[in-house]
Order: sequence, then C-alpha cells, then structure tokens
Amino acid sequence: CFSESKHNMLFEGWVGHDKAQRVKNAVELTTKNTCVFEAHLPKKDEEPPSLLENPPIIKPFEIFTENYGLPSYREMDPTPIIAFTFIFMFGLMFSDVGYGLGLTVLSLFIYFYTTKESKLRKSINLILIYSGLSSMFFGLLFGEFFGLHFRKGVIDPLSDIILFLLISVLIGLVHMSIGIISKIITNINKSKVWLHSISLLLIMWSTFSLYYVRDISLNKILLFIGVVILLVIKKLDAIKGLLALVTGAISYVRIAILGVAHIVVNRMLILSYHNLSGNILEVALFVVLFGIGSFIVLILGVFISYIQTLRLHWVEFFSQFYEGKGYEFKPFNHNIVL
Repeated sequence: CFSESKHNMLFEGWVGHDKAQRVKNAVELTTKNTCVFEAHLPKKDEEPPSLLENPPIIKPFEIFTENYGLPSYREMDPTPIIAFTFIFMFGLMFSDVGYGLGLTVLSLFIYFYTTKESKLRKSINLILIYSGLSSMFFGLLFGEFFGLHFRKGVIDPLSDIILFLLISVLIGLVHMSIGIISKIITNINKSKVWLHSISLLLIMWSTFSLYYVRDISLNKILLFIGVVILLVIKKLDAIKGLLALVTGAISYVRIAILGVAHIVVNRMLILSYHNLSGNILEVALFVVLFGIGSFIVLILGVFISYIQTLRLHWVEFFSQFYEGKGYEFKPFNHNIVL
C-alpha cells in the first residue's frame, strides 16, 4: 500500500480507531509537519482486518475464536460469551470439589513454572484454572468430593437423571438462542435474516414449553407461526433447518451424560474403601491405587470434557450466527533510534 514519486511518498493502511491520533503525531513528528494525514471510517466495500480486544480475564478464551476463525470487521466477537458458557458447561461435565481443586492446583503450577513464555499454553492453563474453579463450584452444589457424596446437593445427578437431561437440553436451547439473537443484532437491517431467526426461536421455545404444558393454545399458535415463517423463507430447506434445531438441542444432552459418567467413575474408585479390613498394607495399597486411578480420571476427564465443551461451541453455537472469515490485524513494528 505504499507508493512514491520524486518528491512524495504515500502511506496507506489500517489503524485502530483509538490509535489514530498517536499515529498522526508520530508521522508529523517524523516528517517535521511536511505531511497530509487523513483518517476515515471503513467504506461499505472495504473489509478491514480484525483486532480482538477483551479484558485480561476474558483474553485467554480468544484462542477458541482465533482457531475457529477471526470475526470479520462487522461481525460480533463471540469471545466474551464463550468465556462464561465454556467454564459453565465444563463445570457441569466435571463436577467434583476434589478433582476441581486438583485441576486448579496443577494448572497453576504449570502456569507459573513452564508456560509463561507461550501465549497458547498460557491461555490454555488459565482456562483450565477457571474450569477447575467451576468444577469445584458445581461439585459443591452436587455434594461431590472424590466420589464421596458428602452433602445433599441441589440435585443428585444419579438419582435425578431425567431432570439433569432436561436441564442440559434447556442449557442448549438458551445457548443456541444467544447465538440466534446475536445474528439478529448483527443483521438488524436484513429483514429476511431476522425473520428466519425469530421463526427458529418461536419453534424452539414453543416446542420445549409444550413438553410441560400441553394444553395451552398459545404454544401451539406460536409453533404454527414459526413453522409457517420458516417454510415461507426457506421453502424445502425448512426441513433441513428443523432437523438442525432438533439435533443441536439433543447434542447438549452430552453435558448430563458426561456429568453422570464422571460421578459414577468417581464413586466406583472410592467404593473399594468400604471393603478394606483395616490392614495397613491393604490401606497403603488402596491409597496408591486410588491416587493412580484419580490421576487417570483427572487427565481423561479433563480432556474429554474440554473437547466436548469446545465441540458444543464450535458446532452447535457458532453455526447459529458465526462465520469467522476475518483476517488478523498485524501492525508494523517500529524502532526508535537514539
């Protein structure tokens, strides 16, 4: 974007809106005010690069956005949403005070001693610290500590499996709705897009409410309106859209399945303790085997929960509104020679 003639040189490029005055001052200082500086907002046919700017506590989650694809200039940055929903879902899948504490301490140790030089590894470890705290929170709510049910929780996932499954589906509907509403916000001037989005919201929530209250006519009317709008806009593709909604909602059932599986495995590990005779060798062997088993459960549980939570965001959530076709803003480096 640079060109020059015998007496002039032209520089053109992108600059962060909050940095424009600093750049102007630097150019004027360097050229001793023998310059003309112009700054304007991007035109409709221009596609500026993307620069993610989030608070420090949210910044580690930018790796999820960057690895999927950067948002274009006029697209919403999903990172702040991911920062909350990722650790929330992870905590439900991996709910245990003991394992959450172990994950937090291990991640803190790795963060302070081995990964501060790498942005990617630093971000992953910070995310795991947050995830460990979330696991501790939900472990406390459910009353789980290394497989011991130490208190009556808000719900017992093993006794209330159906309720846990319904909660997972409800979380999925809320999560997908956030994505659909985000699409409406970013395409507010495109009536066809927001009509389609509204039809999906009507279908999702009226269908879910019909499960509980079958005799309310309003639910059926809203469902009918949603289906009609979808058919008018998408025609034959409406069937594909409906199937995507159903499979998307069902996909969130994995939250409950992994949450229950984790608790079952934890309780199986601790179960053999009740069969010990009190012999010192038996107790020592149990402690060793329990430690090894717990470490394996920690590593595998974190890996599986991490991957499945990420999948729900990249596949189910992003598909509602996010394209990620932007490109990174890479500013020039500068050297000050004294």
